[in-house]
Amino acid sequence: RIDEMIEQSTVSTDEASYARRHPQRYMMKFTAPSALEAAIHDGLNSAGIAAGLTCVVSTVDHVGEFLNNEITAPEMVGKIAAETGTAGAVAGTMGFVSSGVATLMQSSSSNLIRQIGGSCLPATAVAFAVESYDSISDYAQGIIEGDELAYDLGENAAKLAGGAIAGAKVGALAGTVAGPVGTVAGGLVGGMVGTVVASNVYRTAVDLLPEAADAAASKVKECADTTMKAVTDNFPKQIENARSALNDFFANNNIPVRA
Repeated sequence: RIDEMIEQSTVSTDEASYARRHPQRYMMKFTAPSALEAAIHDGLNSAGIAAGLTCVVSTVDHVGEFLNNEITAPEMVGKIAAETGTAGAVAGTMGFVSSGVATLMQSSSSNLIRQIGGSCLPATAVAFAVESYDSISDYAQGIIEGDELAYDLGENAAKLAGGAIAGAKVGALAGTVAGPVGTVAGGLVGGMVGTVVASNVYRTAVDLLPEAADAAASKVKECADTTMKAVTDNFPKQIENARSALNDFFANNNIPVRA
């Protein structure tokens, strides 16, 4: 009788994980999607797309520097907060990815990160990449602001380092947790996260601002090349797996790019 009463859940594992980590934001996606969508539709312009793309690349660059032991977690947080705040001011709006596009692409974006990252990196680094994508996507949709994004990424970094982050450089900590790949994870994580977020920007541009689509597609290609370079330089046995995963992602989401 109980079995008959139980219904199949329509919530994916990714959604459930996100809801557990960010319950208020998860509810916002259901209670205010039309307001977020309208704000992006009304405020989006070429300057906003350009500022958003610059912000995405800058953010993932700082994440990569952090993972590569080049800057500390507090330095990463400070740079991201400053640059995302500037990007928001330049754009005139905090949103440059529509919630409809983000929802449609969430599963395939997370899966791409897991497919490539899972074949090259330890589970802790893959989890960091997926959670960083979630946070940057929230910022891109206007759900959170730059200081919240920086806080999120700092929190994700602390979990990666097992909570031992206080003033330390995390590349060495990642190396301790993850083995020798700790210091080469940055380019791969940055490339993967940049690829999926820039792809979200491209799809939004196609829907709302077609004249900005070419610039967004170029940024997708740049981030995909960064991903492939990281794989080629450090995990050559995974080159074809990474290329296939990227090209499947692009084909399934109508992104005019090939790895």
